[in-house]
Amino acid sequence: MHAAHLSIMHQRRFQVLARRWVVERTIGWLTTNRRLAKDYERLVETGEMLLYLAMSRILLRRLTRKER
Repeated sequence: MHAAHLSIMHQRRFQVLARRWVVERTIGWLTTNRRLAKDYERLVETGEMLLYLAMSRILLRRLTRKER
């Protein structure tokens, strides 16, 4: 292999994005709701309403959690 090709391969290594885990965790929380695991809805508004409902459940659960 040429030195230029090796240099390009070295630059393409996997790098963890700074806040990617936040997105991954949020998607994990949302997919615990069965209706959000797959997109069954015909209307975008229905899917959006289900997202708001799921996030409301997560926030309410967090707010009502007893102190440890």
